Amino acid sequence: MSNPRKDQRSQDEFDRVHKMTLIHSLPPRLRHGLQDETVENLQLCVQITKELACIQRGQVPTHWTGWVVCCHCGPVFAPEGTQGISVAGCPWCHVTNPTIHIPRPKVRHKS
Repeated sequence: MSNPRKDQRSQDEFDRVHKMTLIHSLPPRLRHGLQDETVENLQLCVQITKELACIQRGQVPTHWTGWVVCCHCGPVFAPEGTQGISVAGCPWCHVTNPTIHIPRPKVRHKS
């Protein structure tokens, strides 16, 4: 028969190691004060950081299959579930390197 107390300690240790792994996968400037965050929040933070890194390289994050029309950038890829809505700003607005090409979705204009 398993010991519930030992099982809980094992789970707590696993969660602690998992959280530390997630924190250390982030850039150093983002790591401060994250020890008390939930695993779910840390996973979201890692996902967003990876997406922003893709965008800064001019690449579309893998699950970004939607598109929006940004008032600054024009039509750009966006997370799935968005389809042609107008927005005041987007993550692509922050691509400041002039040598980076912003990928554009193929958009059909209504006639």
